[in-house]
Amino acid sequence: MQPLRLNKKIRRIIVLLPEGRAVTIYKSKGKKRKNSRTLKPVEKALRRLGKANNVYTSTYLKRHKESSRKKRDGWLRDFNYNLHRAARKHAKVVKIPRSLRV
Repeated sequence: MQPLRLNKKIRRIIVLLPEGRAVTIYKSKGKKRKNSRTLKPVEKALRRLGKANNVYTSTYLKRHKESSRKKRDGWLRDFNYNLHRAARKHAKVVKIPRSLRV
């Protein structure tokens, strides 16, 4: 049996069976990342840091909005607490050792 020759834009082919199951027949390989072996850990650390910063900002903004909705000038009253909670979530995602966390 010859391998399927499909257009590069096709990512996967899934067959839906009558029992309600789905079976994947074909799944394309993604593009290979072009990194040198020596920079791979650096790239991984920077990616993790970027994700952690995203968690930090989204957590803070959510808490800020909630504080602002609850009380008059609540965002200012809860400022330190909201920053502290967001920083703790950030530290968990970055995987900073427990002894160094805030």
